[in-house]
Amino acid sequence: MHPSEEQQDILDHKDNLFTVYFPHDNLVIQRMMELFVLGCTGVVVFLHGANFFFHVLSQHLAVRSLR
Repeated sequence: MHPSEEQQDILDHKDNLFTVYFPHDNLVIQRMMELFVLGCTGVVVFLHGANFFFHVLSQHLAVRSLR
């Protein structure tokens, strides 16, 4: 079913109001998602690096204490 002419005018008007208040909404959401994914990736890389560092450090200290 296609909307009537009056319904289509209302829909067009709502779209225009939305673009007036939020002209770059899709771009903003895209950038926010990119920053979110980048931030999560950074946290994961940092935690893996810290885990590797402390693993090597603990192995080094364990070998030193056995000598």
